[in-house]
Amino acid sequence: MLEIFPKNSITTEALFAPEQSIEFHATLDNVYKETSLRVLDLLKNKYKLYEHLQSLRRYLLLGQGDFIRHLLELLAHNIRNTKM
Repeated sequence: MLEIFPKNSITTEALFAPEQSIEFHATLDNVYKETSLRVLDLLKNKYKLYEHLQSLRRYLLLGQGDFIRHLLELLAHNIRNTKM
């Protein structure tokens, strides 16, 4: 785990002092980037975010008329072979 500051080495007031601001923001940016990359990695690889979003997209598009088109494509062979 990333240790930003040693325990009990800095007070809250000192952390936000102007001379500490640049170092603090740089450290905060690094932690943000590392955390964001880790979260994205987990979402994409472990939890298969893109696959879930693709499934959700397909489901929602079926509600907009693609369901009928898909059904007709599946049944087209049966419809053509039916004698009237």
